[in-house]
Amino acid sequence: DGATRRPVRPETVINAGNYRIAAPVMPGRTVKLKEPAEISPCAQFRTSWGDIDAHQHVNNVRYAEWCLDWYAREHWQSHRLVEYDINFNAEMVWGQDLATGIAIEAAPAADMSATDWQVAGRYLQERHTHVIRNLSEDNIAALVRFGWEARQEGDRDAEHPA
Repeated sequence: DGATRRPVRPETVINAGNYRIAAPVMPGRTVKLKEPAEISPCAQFRTSWGDIDAHQHVNNVRYAEWCLDWYAREHWQSHRLVEYDINFNAEMVWGQDLATGIAIEAAPAADMSATDWQVAGRYLQERHTHVIRNLSEDNIAALVRFGWEARQEGDRDAEHPA
């Protein structure tokens, strides 16, 4: 939507009689993330020219990179990333100050069958929700969630994380 600068569903702006609306690629996979109640601060910095795309906004990939860069090598060697969700809430541009924070949620140990903790048949060990706050605009630019499983002995990629 040009006035609100928020995403809109294609069928609200495209004449469906002229185009075929395809089936969702991942039906039922849309996740609306919520801001965690308690957040531990991670980093604070300013967006740079290298973060900007051709439309003069922060490139979508940078949000995930800012969060993934927070993890130490040891975390990558002991965990495997198996889930990724992101909600873009507000645009960011060059020169804006931002802060990242994290909330870590451990899987419910008592119920190993909880389907909301399973991804492609795997049981998650932890979920980490990162909050990217635009300090210049005083809003949440994005919420990013990663689901992690513990690496098993002998995992081939443990020394060379993705």
